[in-house]
Amino acid sequence: MADITGIADSLAVRSVDEAFLSGRLLMDSDAAADLAGSPHLWSDALINCGLVSVTIILAILCVSQLIEVFPIVFAGIFRTKPVLTFESNVRLGKERDMVAWVAYLALCLIFARFDVISLRFMEKFPFGISTLFVIGIMLAYMMIRMSLIKAFEPKRRGKEYYMASNNLYFNFLILLAGAMCATVLICLYKDLNDLIVRRILLYEIAGTAALLALRKLEILSNYCNLFLGFLYLCALEIFPAGLLIAASLLF
Repeated sequence: MADITGIADSLAVRSVDEAFLSGRLLMDSDAAADLAGSPHLWSDALINCGLVSVTIILAILCVSQLIEVFPIVFAGIFRTKPVLTFESNVRLGKERDMVAWVAYLALCLIFARFDVISLRFMEKFPFGISTLFVIGIMLAYMMIRMSLIKAFEPKRRGKEYYMASNNLYFNFLILLAGAMCATVLICLYKDLNDLIVRRILLYEIAGTAALLALRKLEILSNYCNLFLGFLYLCALEIFPAGLLIAASLLF
């Protein structure tokens, strides 16, 4: 009996619970050692705990700005005039942007937690490092988008509508972040599987993107014809989003 136990130990045979820990079948001692040295849960990673804490603190600091801009942001879903308010009122525009960047960070953390953005090479890294990769990818996407907006910016005619249509993106970021945070809290309370939560989040992203595209075309119609508005939509929204999706599929 002792000999059998010794052979099992030398072969790094694990119990059923250990073998399937975190969805991984541990067939060798190196894999077991790697898992033992890394956090078993996303929330166990120190980097993730720190980022969540920072996001919560920033959200609390932005509560007054959120209360002021949210009615205008919500009204902008249905009407164009509230959207133009942020272009004519510099203070409100800055407050909206501040809230949107906090919402952007919250979305990045949700994307990382539920693998909404998950590249194959990221699987080799601990949860905390993977989260930093997600934030970096989302920032790169935002930089590409902002560069394209600047490149196609009209000199004079229709500039207000052009900028309003592009900054509408920040309005929808705030709304999407609110919807996703509520979804995550409800799903965690109901103890739903992560795959189900991920699917719900993807539906929310798709619905928000479709509504954003329609509203953007509607606002651009005040500046140009529908065909040119569609070309702007392809260049400024669909192309950067396509790069993000292609990266997820290829890497």
